[in-house]
Amino acid sequence: MNGEATPNPFNSGKYKLGLALSGGGFRASLFHIGVLAQLAELDLLKSVSVLSTVSGGSIIGAAYYLKIKELLEGRREDGLQPNRDAYVEIVKELERDFLAGVQKNIRMLTFADPRKNFKMLYEDYSRSDHIAELYREHFYKPIWDQIKAKRQPQDRDQSDEIYLRDIKIVPSGQEPDGFKVKNYNPTADHKVPVLVINATTLNTCHNWQFTSSWAGEAPPPGDPSFPRIDYNRVLERMRFDGGKELEGATPSPKQIEKLRTLTLGDAVAASAAVPGIFHPFAIHDLYTNSIGEEIVVQLVDGGVFDNQGLTALFDEDCTHIICSDASGQTEDSRSPSTRFYSVLLRSNDILMDRVREQEIEGLFLRDEGFEYIGHCGSETQQPKCKELQERLLRHLDVEEYAFFHLRREFGGSNELPPFPAHQPGHLRAQRANYYNGFYYLSNIRTDLDSFTDIEAFSLMYDGYCLSGDEIAQRAQLSYSAPTPQDRDAKRDRNWRFLAIRGVIKAQPEKLLTHLKIGSYKLFKVWRLLPWLRGCGIALLSVLGFFLFWLMLFVYPRQRVPGVDSIYQKVNTFRALGVTLLTLAIYGSFYLFPPTWRRVFTLRSLPRRLALSLAVATVGWIAVKIHLAVFDWLFLNVGKIPAEAKD
Repeated sequence: MNGEATPNPFNSGKYKLGLALSGGGFRASLFHIGVLAQLAELDLLKSVSVLSTVSGGSIIGAAYYLKIKELLEGRREDGLQPNRDAYVEIVKELERDFLAGVQKNIRMLTFADPRKNFKMLYEDYSRSDHIAELYREHFYKPIWDQIKAKRQPQDRDQSDEIYLRDIKIVPSGQEPDGFKVKNYNPTADHKVPVLVINATTLNTCHNWQFTSSWAGEAPPPGDPSFPRIDYNRVLERMRFDGGKELEGATPSPKQIEKLRTLTLGDAVAASAAVPGIFHPFAIHDLYTNSIGEEIVVQLVDGGVFDNQGLTALFDEDCTHIICSDASGQTEDSRSPSTRFYSVLLRSNDILMDRVREQEIEGLFLRDEGFEYIGHCGSETQQPKCKELQERLLRHLDVEEYAFFHLRREFGGSNELPPFPAHQPGHLRAQRANYYNGFYYLSNIRTDLDSFTDIEAFSLMYDGYCLSGDEIAQRAQLSYSAPTPQDRDAKRDRNWRFLAIRGVIKAQPEKLLTHLKIGSYKLFKVWRLLPWLRGCGIALLSVLGFFLFWLMLFVYPRQRVPGVDSIYQKVNTFRALGVTLLTLAIYGSFYLFPPTWRRVFTLRSLPRRLALSLAVATVGWIAVKIHLAVFDWLFLNVGKIPAEAKD
């Protein structure tokens, strides 16, 4: 830049910058990497005081937080010290290592270990517990091992497990005992980000939060002028060190013992426990009701309550907010299905859209609040105006925000070209403003399976370009690069995801086809490879003809084993009596107290037992075959050559 550098407004103690990383599975995680790359270039990451994450944002946000811990505590093996180049290097490491973990296919690995599959028969061990272990193994343990390699005085009881109580950042040169991040951050050049991992409590319908200091639900609004409309209990926050987070009883030794066992993988798994796909994440031994019965906290995906993660930033009184939104958005439907499950799913999508709109509207209104206050008059005027100012200031505290999402398009340039549309002659070319790369990218699956280089780099590139365009329009957020020339001078040309530009320019139809098929959860490689699809259809046809040939011509008169005995015995009074007796025994379980009923009930045992045994004995073999053959083919179809990445 020409002239003197603009002072960092976030070092004045007046402003507080918050970053929200939304949910959306690995699609969101990869999109957020591009956003982090842009913020690193603009030297904004050092000023982030609060990092609020949800679901897919939590998966990548936790890895980024550990990288920041390693940097700020002086634990990096290369001796890198906090500066702009260090933040750029951190994101480059995430760009490389996180994608390598994604391409191991976490979703399928959940069923790849027969021992874990059998363990899932146990009520207190579910897919969510297993996926927490996979997150730790593939995303967090490599970073944690590097942190542990350079031990510090505060590492007295640091273990191989990544406990939430151990991830708190204490910058190099600060005393661990008595360090308060709220006292340190306002004037620090390199802020310590407070990581808030968001989940949703099924018990109370509230937002549950994990941090490095406490876990629990946010307190209700303290403004008495707001009417009380939520009478559900608030599961109060509890500190890992036994101190008070809110007014109330100090945690008991038993509660503290439980809190100290919560891990980073647990928090991320709870934040990303999509209802209906993953079992709720259970936490025991923390709360009891008014008559002393245990409350088993059941946590699901944070996106159920707030998929953008804005609530935590509002609670932390952030004056400047960057919201990276890679969540799914509902499509228009010309003729919605009226089938039972279709109506339920569509209704849930409508509800989620409504929640999203309300959160974003709250962000817009808070930003406009300062402008409204400015027209209210000075404090020397009538008392009513002063009272209104004070009330507004308690709730409308956002001065500036940058919000961007996957449906947005960026104009691009020669150096950063936009995603292409279909060439003339394609069936969808007549609606090129709709069926283009941006549209297909916004519909990529929100899943935890493998993402190819083309998919991952496209998402990173999109987040990089969108965030850059939006931040450039905000005076204080773009303080370090206020002009296009400044931003171009700061741009790092060595991001691996920039290799997607070659595909955009040289193979636009390949890119569009790949992104379009990326919306499917299953059979993606079969859709991408016509020869594989042909072989599959031919093989199924041969097997089908062979089966019918056996049934119709080879064994036309032979009975199917077991069927005749069933038909002879089921139509008797004895069978009816056994059935009624079974139902009576089953119904009697509801006469027992709830704690006994959990032991005796057989409601879900047959289904869980049959499914778990099938997966444990046979399913893991199918998973291994899929990973070795079909997943390998899928990744190779979407591979970008190493020389292009470098």
